[in-house]
Parts: sequence; structure tokens; C-alpha cells
Amino acid sequence: NRIEQLVEASLMHAALIYLFNVLQLKEDNALSTIQAEQRELIRNVYTKRLDAQLNDKLAAAIIKEANDSRLHQYFQGNDFAFFDAQGNFIGENLKVSEEILFKIRNTFVDGKTLEQELEQPPTGFTFGTIITTLAVLMRAGKVIAKYNGEEKFSWRDDGVADIFKAAREFRKASFKAVSKSLSLQQRQELAQFLLDIDADKYIGRKVDYNTNDFELVNAIRDLAKHFVDKLITLKNSEKDFDNLFTNTDAFIDLLANHTGSVSEANYIDKANDFFSQKNEFLNTIQSIETIEKFIRNKLPKAKEWKAFALAVKDELTKAARNDENITRLAEEFEQYYKEDIVNNYVKLNQIVQQIKDRYHSLFSVAMNECASKYSEIGKLAQGLIDEIRSLPAGLNDEAEQKAVSLKLYADQRSRSAIDLDFDVKDKISRFTYSEVLSFIDLYGSKKGEINILKAGLVREKPDKQKPGEEHKPRTFTSKIPSHKMKVAEYKEWLKEELQKLANADDNDEITIE
Repeated sequence: NRIEQLVEASLMHAALIYLFNVLQLKEDNALSTIQAEQRELIRNVYTKRLDAQLNDKLAAAIIKEANDSRLHQYFQGNDFAFFDAQGNFIGENLKVSEEILFKIRNTFVDGKTLEQELEQPPTGFTFGTIITTLAVLMRAGKVIAKYNGEEKFSWRDDGVADIFKAAREFRKASFKAVSKSLSLQQRQELAQFLLDIDADKYIGRKVDYNTNDFELVNAIRDLAKHFVDKLITLKNSEKDFDNLFTNTDAFIDLLANHTGSVSEANYIDKANDFFSQKNEFLNTIQSIETIEKFIRNKLPKAKEWKAFALAVKDELTKAARNDENITRLAEEFEQYYKEDIVNNYVKLNQIVQQIKDRYHSLFSVAMNECASKYSEIGKLAQGLIDEIRSLPAGLNDEAEQKAVSLKLYADQRSRSAIDLDFDVKDKISRFTYSEVLSFIDLYGSKKGEINILKAGLVREKPDKQKPGEEHKPRTFTSKIPSHKMKVAEYKEWLKEELQKLANADDNDEITIE
């Protein structure tokens, strides 16, 4: 006890010397003076020491946080004002940020080395402060991490969360400061471009004003690759693609300039390349989207129009008819179709409608003539049927069957109304223009068939012919329609009369009235 008292007394009355300053200790000030000088000693040794330190668990939380606006809530005090209220990184000039970035400014440094060096004077940072600050810098795009042999440029990259979950993984990982960066204006311009076109729906991840430089440039690369792949898919799915969309090779050439791999060494140059072609890039991806929508929504209809225009020309060829309007319109349609099908779509619609209207007009005239002639055939066939049925049964069964068939044939061709879509066939009768014209040409032969049937009717049951008895001749009647007629009419009448006698025997007789 006495020794303790003597030591304590000596300390209470000793002289404390620090940095050439001599302080005389007294019993009433010794303790406070020693503590004050100790603090001064620590400040002079740990000249960059922080007033507070961070918990290492914050690191994983910073990487995991999905809402940028909540990032600033993880930190207190001026030493750790890393983020503003919107989640923008503003802590590049903080003491802790500067010290860590200085250590990794030229090369990759592993987490273990950083921990050992930054725990020493003059910094004295704790492990929690080091790992959390690097998580913040990773989130802000200020550092690149190397982990399991792969470089990680973004806090969203696979494996980054694992680095900051456990001290062991952090110590194995290496970090390097990003030596170059885009200007604030460039970063905002790049982010705004991606936001304006809703890039997330193409590349599968969101970008915003807090996205780091490397991620923004990488998003441009993925965007270009997405549209190149889309264009190739469209080419493979549509056999006439190259003929219909002739400028798409230039699209692929332009986008291919932006599909190369992005690295720390080239991403600034790639960003500048994009800025130099920004408008062309935008026009290209918009054009590809327009083509995709056109193929999905409008190309089938345009192909239907083209097939219709070609089919109308074929109908005129089969009918041996020529129509200058349809020929001209069909040529115009083909020219606009090949020239720029997307921008000419409305014009194509107008032209094909004119072709349809003209074809409808020709078809209607033919159908009216056909209906008129076959209405007459129908009446003649019905009259023949009625006449046959007034005769003794069983005498003219074959003729009756033929007459009924002729009546049905005529009825099917006796409707004058037509209904056309973009198809050369009438929707009601299913006949085409050339077929209707052929029906008109067959009118005379069908009428002759009726006359032949009528002339060959058996009106009385014939007596049974005895063996060896000569054939009893039949008598045909012919009536000249007029004493004076045109030669063409006379030829037609003669043709019908000959048709009547086609089945007559040489010994049959004819009475001319």
C-alpha cells in the first residue's frame, strides 16, 4: 500500500512532457491532463481517424437494397454522407472514400491487404468501415471487383452480393478504382436515352440516373444485340424479307458496331461511339420495331392484296380479255409493293380497292348477261320437264333426267348479284369472272340440248316391232323463225336445227313449216 501511495503521489506531482511541452501535474488536475494529452497523442498518430466507425453488416445491406431513396438512411454523421435523399452518390470526396480509392487507384488490391493497411496509422479504419465503404463505392460504380476469376463492374452482377456477405469472401476478392468515367452530362444523356425507349423491356433490367457508367454502356451493347437478334429472327421467319425490306442490312451493320464486349479499357470509347451515332441508332431500332409490327399486323393483308391483284390479271388472261385500267393499276401495285411496302401500305390499299372495284364492274356485267341467258334456259328446261311429265310415263325418263340437270345447271347461273372480297371468286356462287364468261359462251349449246331433247320426245307408246319388220320413221318438225334475218342469226338457227337432228335416223322425216 505504501509503495502504491508513493507511485501515485509521484505521478500526481510529476512533469508530463509531450511535443516539447512541459506540464506540471498536480493532485487536482493530473488525471484530466494525462487523458487530454493521450487524446492528443492518438490524434497526432491517427491523423485520418474518423469520429465513428461502421458495422460490417451494413455492407451486405447496401448491395441488397433495391430502393435507392433509402440508401442515405443507413448512415449517420458527416463522415458517411455517401448518398443524398434520392440515392445519388455524393461521397467521392469523403475522407474514407478518398483513402480507399487512393489505395486501389492503379491496380487490384485484395480485401485482406486493404484491411491490414487501413487499420494502421494514420487511418485506423475498422473492418466494418472498410467493407461497407467498398460496398458503397461498388454500388456507385467507382470500383471494379475481381472475384473467382471474373471482373465485376456492377453491384448487380452475379457474385457481388457474396463478396460482401462474409469477411472471408471479401478478403479473397480484389478491388480497383475506376480510373476514367463519363461526365455527369454524358451519364445523364445515356440514362435518359435508355429510359425514353423503355430499354428494360428489351434487356431485362432497369437502368436509371444512378446506374454506373459501365452498366449504361453495357446496356447499350445488350440493346444493340437484342435488335440484331430480332432482325435475324424476322429474316429467318419471313422468306420474302430481303425483297420487302431492302435496307435492313444497313441496320445490322450499324448495330453491330455496338455489340462488342465492354471492358474497363474500352467503355469510354464505346460511349463516345454511341453518342456520335445516337440519332442513327434510335432511328434503326425504331425502324426494326416498325417492321416487326408490320409483319405481325399488316403483311398478311398486303400479301392477300398482292395475290388478289395477280389473280385478277390471271382471270383476264384466261378469259382472253384486256382491261387497261386493271393492267395499269396492277403494275402500280407491284411497283409500290417492291419499293417500300411499309410506307406504301395505305397507297397499296387504295390501288387494290380500285382493282377490286373495276373487277367488280366487269364481273357484274358478265353476271347480269349470264343470269339473263340462263334464266331463259331455266324456263325452257322447266317447260320441257312439264311437257315430259304430261306425256305417258316411262317414255322419256332419260330425257327428263337431262332436263332436270339442265334446270339445276341454269338455276345456279341465274343469280345476277355478286359479292366480292379480295378474292376473284364470287362469295355467293363461287364462280370466277372467266368461268361466267365461259358459261355465256355455252348458252347456245345448252339451249340446243333442250331443243334436241324436245325434238326427240316420244309422245306415244310405239307398237312392238315384229321380227324382220322395217323401222318406222320418226317425223321432226322445223319452223323457220322469219322470212328475212341476218346471216349470223340464220347460222345460229341452222346450228340448233342440226343439233336437233343429231340423233335422227337417215330414214326419219322432217316437216318444215
